[in-house]
Amino acid sequence: MVISGRIRLVQETGGQYGVLVFMPVYQKGPFYDSPRSRRSGLSGFVLGVFRIGDIIEAGLKDIRSKNIDIIVSDATEPDRPLLYSGNGAGQRNQDGLQWSTKLEVADRQWLLEFSMGTGETGRVTWNMLGVLAGGLLFTILIGMYLLTQERYTARLEISKEAIRLNEARLDALYRLSRMTNASEKELTDFALEECVRLTFSRIGYLHFINEDQKSLRLYSWSKDVLRECSAEKEQHYPLENAGVWADCVRQRNPVIHNDYQSLKDKKGYPGGHIHISRHMSVPVFDNGKIIVVAGVGNKAEPYNESDVRQLSLFMNDMWKIYNYNRMQKERERLISELRDSLAKVRTLSGLLPICSSCKKVRDDRGYWSQIESYVSEHSEAEFSHGICPDCEKKIYDELEKLKKSR
Repeated sequence: MVISGRIRLVQETGGQYGVLVFMPVYQKGPFYDSPRSRRSGLSGFVLGVFRIGDIIEAGLKDIRSKNIDIIVSDATEPDRPLLYSGNGAGQRNQDGLQWSTKLEVADRQWLLEFSMGTGETGRVTWNMLGVLAGGLLFTILIGMYLLTQERYTARLEISKEAIRLNEARLDALYRLSRMTNASEKELTDFALEECVRLTFSRIGYLHFINEDQKSLRLYSWSKDVLRECSAEKEQHYPLENAGVWADCVRQRNPVIHNDYQSLKDKKGYPGGHIHISRHMSVPVFDNGKIIVVAGVGNKAEPYNESDVRQLSLFMNDMWKIYNYNRMQKERERLISELRDSLAKVRTLSGLLPICSSCKKVRDDRGYWSQIESYVSEHSEAEFSHGICPDCEKKIYDELEKLKKSR
């Protein structure tokens, strides 16, 4: 509920002031337990117009005395505009008993000031003033209790929202870990859409930092950017030329820009680029080096530390899953190559029965074959024939003897 400041009603002829009271009306359905859900379920408002004097007169009609003066002003405003005066002049009675208190009225503070004269009528109304003071004190205590309950409820809603986001993040990480057959691009695209969803953003991007830590490589844009942005997308950015969206790399910390258009250091964006109103980015570290930058933008409400925490936790866990999948695929590739290599290798082992005279080898079927044939058949070895010096001498000596004998 919201109450306006003091207004003068156009139909008023008696000099009274009034206030407007706005009460939201929600669609019939589930319990709206967060600002986002209440905004989406809002149907409209009920407007009430009230005369302040009528409210106060009706509330005090049974205990009101002509010697008690009541002045009500709006303490929310710096000049404390008058809302009601019992004597009609707005002047405080400086004689006699003075007492004042502040009353929470929706989102505003009203100051109630009581004064009582010193005459005979004033003396006989002490009991009535005591009842009035007791009633106001009780009202203040009830108001403080309701305020405490409201703050507790607000903290409870914040806690519920944090739990819901944590559960959503863990669920997204679980689904990401199950994408064992997905490509690296499919993993990062899925992770980026989850970043946009978890932070209630509309757009998102993912950049990899090159090994030199001086340039960035565009890897993914979220689906909404691809649909709405017609600007040419550069794949590589030198860090020194990048805009404020790369501040998280320069500062090595998450960065929030809740009023992006008013930033003095921004370098703008080319024609056809999607409009940016808010922006948040976080770096992901591996062994002290920044390897990934994840950014989101255009959330309906300002980004806060909860958004930073959710995005940082999700992206750090995403990088672990990404690396694990990469190592698993590399392991499978190496195992496959090793199996292919082993399949091509045939080795000889055990005892080989060989003829001591002709050097033929007997195989498992009992056949004798030349040693060259046997080795070639049972291994990858191939033979190239030549003559050793001893055989050469023996053969040529025999040829010389044959020539002489003729």
